[in-house]
Amino acid sequence: MSKVKVAVVGVGVWGRNIARAFKELESEGLVELTALVDINQKVVEEVSKNLGVKHYTSDIYDLKRFNVSAVAIATPIDKLYVTAREAISLGMHTFVEKPVAIDPKEVNDLIKISSESGVAVQPGFIVRYDPVIKTLLNRVRTTPKYIIFKRLSLRPQHRRSFPLVFDLTIHDIDVALALTKTNKVEVLSVVGLKKELETCQEIYVKALFNDTVAYFITDGLLPVKVRVVEIALNDVYYQASLTESSLKTYGVDGVKTEQILGEEPLVAELRDFINNVKGISNPARPTLHDALKACVVANEIQQKLNCRNVEG
Repeated sequence: MSKVKVAVVGVGVWGRNIARAFKELESEGLVELTALVDINQKVVEEVSKNLGVKHYTSDIYDLKRFNVSAVAIATPIDKLYVTAREAISLGMHTFVEKPVAIDPKEVNDLIKISSESGVAVQPGFIVRYDPVIKTLLNRVRTTPKYIIFKRLSLRPQHRRSFPLVFDLTIHDIDVALALTKTNKVEVLSVVGLKKELETCQEIYVKALFNDTVAYFITDGLLPVKVRVVEIALNDVYYQASLTESSLKTYGVDGVKTEQILGEEPLVAELRDFINNVKGISNPARPTLHDALKACVVANEIQQKLNCRNVEG
């Protein structure tokens, strides 16, 4: 099959990373990174020249002239839905970064129009492609007693105005839904701290995913990067670090420590998107229905969030 002609819409820090990953896939003969799109003409021209991308524009509608058939959207959170809708309306296969949209009605709309248009639309839940998380998803075969997520890192200033739950916690919500395989979620308690730019920068959530208790600790101000998932089953306890690519298994026979190495999650995710475009199935692939479920839970958390200002 011929190379898929792709474009990246939004060339901020993450959009450039996506473009870099597409260039790696380009070297494998899977895609051709044909164009970049950004409202900042100076920036998109500079990035295009640096990456050796032939076309650049500030208007997504120009992509039809460049014969682009698939796009990856990495705009700011508040522009994801509108941009994805435009791409789908142009008949383009669409990869749209998390959270896809903040309003569940908008995710539902994308489900509807993508079904009508027949294009592949895939949400950007990159954590699903992390080798450690993939290992856990394969090994956890029974209902967890509880799961603890710790997602800590210093958010850049330009992202702090966006709700933390839609920017960071959404990843862990998606993983919790994938691990528990349930649609029945109840948010039990939410605590928010350190209000800045009208948004909480720390949140602590306790929720019930059917019979599993899930704890989400998300800190957007801590100047260290921590990505930890702990899972308790009836006879085993998993302690995983995504930043260290490690997995500890506590069982009746002792503790086993493993290094879980594999392909870079972003490259694996975009390769899966290209396979999606080509009609190659993958039961583990995130869908817009997964994005909808995560969005509903995130909204319930956001609605119950009462931010407190504390010193320190």
